[in-house]
Amino acid sequence: MDLDISDKIKRKVIVIMDDQGSMRGVFQAYLRDMGFTTMHGVVDGAEGLKFLEANAVDLVICDWNMPKKTGLEVLQTIRACEDTRTLPFLMVTSSSELERVKTALSSGVSDYLIKPFQPLHFGQKVVALLTESTHKAKLLKRIRDVIVEETATVKETTLATAEAGAVEGGDIDDDLMVNTVLTEESVKK
Repeated sequence: MDLDISDKIKRKVIVIMDDQGSMRGVFQAYLRDMGFTTMHGVVDGAEGLKFLEANAVDLVICDWNMPKKTGLEVLQTIRACEDTRTLPFLMVTSSSELERVKTALSSGVSDYLIKPFQPLHFGQKVVALLTESTHKAKLLKRIRDVIVEETATVKETTLATAEAGAVEGGDIDDDLMVNTVLTEESVKK
């Protein structure tokens, strides 16, 4: 890949969120070929948000379709936090559906990459995002507050739905409640 990239840009910290190990590997190989030195891969959106909480990051490359938290949910959480509002975010997906693109844009995505893609096209997007960014990478402790608020909202909605009798038989979905409680517990840690 023949791109003119400054050493300052090559030292930026990039996190790759994708549940497919092969895709994380492809992104890391392309970035390494471009001269980037600090890349981290995580397996899903929930792990990605934990990573952002503990590490200063300059760019997020995120798949749309992931378990636990989708790329869109990760994006919305990042944009809801004051410290990460300007963090460059490259959404990667195999869907070129216009509605998805519009949803990502209205949620604050920095750029959008549709699979399959050419390495040069990927590289150009990464370099442009890092070059144009005004984001100052720092530890993002306040993202935990956003996650706690989202968890509380899910729990309130679940309880309200059950109370309204909208859940079949009037019972709360045990799996949803267990997941909500587990999410709250993991956030408190």
